[in-house]
This record gives sequence, C-alpha cells and structure tokens, in this order.
Amino acid sequence: GSAVVYRNETKHTWLDVPRKILIRPGPVSQIVAKAMARGVLIATPEADVAASITGHFGPDAPRQQDGLFFVGIASRNTNAPRVVVHRFRFPQPMHELTPLKVRRQRQHQAGRIVCQLLADHLQP
Repeated sequence: GSAVVYRNETKHTWLDVPRKILIRPGPVSQIVAKAMARGVLIATPEADVAASITGHFGPDAPRQQDGLFFVGIASRNTNAPRVVVHRFRFPQPMHELTPLKVRRQRQHQAGRIVCQLLADHLQP
C-alpha cells in the first residue's frame, strides 16, 4: 500500500498522526516523520517495512525549513514498529535555477535518498 498525505488533516486521518505534533513542532519534523512511517506500517498489515518523508522543498519555504526533510523507516517486529528517522538538508539553490526547478530537483533527489535508505535497511 501507499499514501500521499500532503495535507496535515490527511496525515492525521489516514495515518493517525496526532494533531498536536502537526501544530508543534509542525509537519516538517522528526516526530512527524516517525509517526507517519509508523502509521503506514500499521495501516498496511501485510507490510514488513514502511517509509515516510516530510519536508519543505520550496518555493516559499520559511528560511529555517528550506530544503529540510526527514525520512522515517519503520520495521515490523513482535511488539511495536521500530522507526528510525534520518534528517537531511539540501544546500541553498544556485540562483540561476527557477523555484520550480529547485523544487523538482529536490523531489527527485529525496526520492533517490528514500529508495537508498530502504535498500540499505533491507540488506541482510
């Protein structure tokens, strides 16, 4: 299964991310990435592993969040899901790129990072 949960209300409704952490510290945070990965794993009982990503790739990102993102990797075990969260930040973009190109470039790079983290996680 998979879910695209861009809106905070969807994160809460579909993945059971607590509303209070969506407000503070906010959706671009380690705790939300962890809750999202755990929520996907719980919502998909057939899965042994789940991934989440939350961040701000621009344009119009607050300066402290521009390029910041978190990746959560959740694994099923006998008691409760185990979740590891990785923090990343893209460097400030070169000025000759348009904001839309920066966003798309960051999205592609983040997707590759998530896939690599999953591959590393699944190594025996």
